[in-house]
Amino acid sequence: MARTRANGAQLTDYLIPKLTPIPINYSVSTLETALEAGSIGIWNYSPATRTIDLYHNIVGGKSLGPGRYVGDVGELTQFVCAEDRHAFETILADCERGHIEVNGEFRIFSSGRTINRGLIWLLLRARRTTAEDGSARYVGV
Repeated sequence: MARTRANGAQLTDYLIPKLTPIPINYSVSTLETALEAGSIGIWNYSPATRTIDLYHNIVGGKSLGPGRYVGDVGELTQFVCAEDRHAFETILADCERGHIEVNGEFRIFSSGRTINRGLIWLLLRARRTTAEDGSARYVGV
């Protein structure tokens, strides 16, 4: 049974913060700055077409460097460390099987890295959503 204070408020009203959605007019530059500061990227994957839209401060160029990659996920696989390709392909297979949430870790080659053979670890988490055309899409960080 929930404990109630004299003013009628329940104790959980004080212990659980009220989260509000990000306002529509929230500054895009503020969101981009937060992503960059946290070294967080965004990915949007369509299992039906096997296309991916990846935005990160490590994407671009011949090896991955700052910017955005949009294209076939098979082409992106070439940047995944050979020892980690199975983990990456498992994430994609989970998407194709329709899992609600997917996650995994793998390393990619990054043009800006000079240590660890130019590799950087990525921890990927995404959730299934429905695109405007009704197809499944996976959006995550």
